[in-house]
Amino acid sequence: MLLGLAAVWCLGHLSMFVIMRGTPLVTSERGIFRFHVASFAALAILVAIFIAGASIGTGVGALSLHGIYSLSFLELWSLSEGGFSVIALLKLSLKPLPRASLLAELSTIGQRKKDDRLQKLLSSGLISGGATLTLTERGRWVAKVVRLLRSIANFKEVG
Repeated sequence: MLLGLAAVWCLGHLSMFVIMRGTPLVTSERGIFRFHVASFAALAILVAIFIAGASIGTGVGALSLHGIYSLSFLELWSLSEGGFSVIALLKLSLKPLPRASLLAELSTIGQRKKDDRLQKLLSSGLISGGATLTLTERGRWVAKVVRLLRSIANFKEVG
């Protein structure tokens, strides 16, 4: 029963996203992440309420189903937001472009994405500075957590 509830919950969540598409709540990466965290938390509360009638394993399975759904959704959303290849294909589908102008346009997109990421790091308090950027205390803590996760995952190289 809990697994069915989780499946219906995920379908309902996806339906809510489709209905809410274009609203400020679900137009940013942070907004969509919060939307998924709130959904997971609400499902966890329901699972905790109904766990008396089911096994703990079934409850964990229900939450895992939502986790798989959310990770898949967020990955697909991130990919569809627009990598260079997707943007190049879309631009070229409208009209042929000279190689140099397509490359110039894509390089400005890349710079804009870098600037946006730096601004998010600054506004979240993870880095500070002007010409020279440094980690804040909070940024050092996050970097340590990331290093720990990388060591657990045993990454040899990162891109």
